[in-house]
Amino acid sequence: MSQIDYLNAMGISTWVVKDEELTSKTELIVGSVSSSMPQVGNRESILWTFVVDELTDVGSLLFDKILASLMLNRATVQVIGSSKVDEEGIKGQVVVAMGAALGKSLLGLQEPFNELRGAVHSLDQGGDEIPVVLTYHPDDLLKNPLDKIKTWQDLILARSLI
Repeated sequence: MSQIDYLNAMGISTWVVKDEELTSKTELIVGSVSSSMPQVGNRESILWTFVVDELTDVGSLLFDKILASLMLNRATVQVIGSSKVDEEGIKGQVVVAMGAALGKSLLGLQEPFNELRGAVHSLDQGGDEIPVVLTYHPDDLLKNPLDKIKTWQDLILARSLI
């Protein structure tokens, strides 16, 4: 499946940019993101860490489709549960925390989830500040498909940090 097929399967509309100047800038950005993708199995070049807890079978499939929409897969990212963050450490350059309660507890914040998502937060990991983007848990997206659009916006924000 192509990236557009995955986006359509997630219920996210795609469009074509007609402005030539904007198109060339977009191609430049997409090209630089693609060229910076880590090689499969090379744990030192991991760019993304996804913190996600307790995926159902269907939620796991949606999570894989979310990764594929970013041209990623489980072999090219770090996927850990919230209980393993301190134990295993963050290997990526950006963290995507999936789930309202998980994201708030990971960052130690009390504000409502809707106020926290859509922004870049930071996590202190061994003296380093790692950017964190909060988004919806895949199982929540299955219950509320309209939130897939917000999740895609959050993923675009996270991708802009790499």
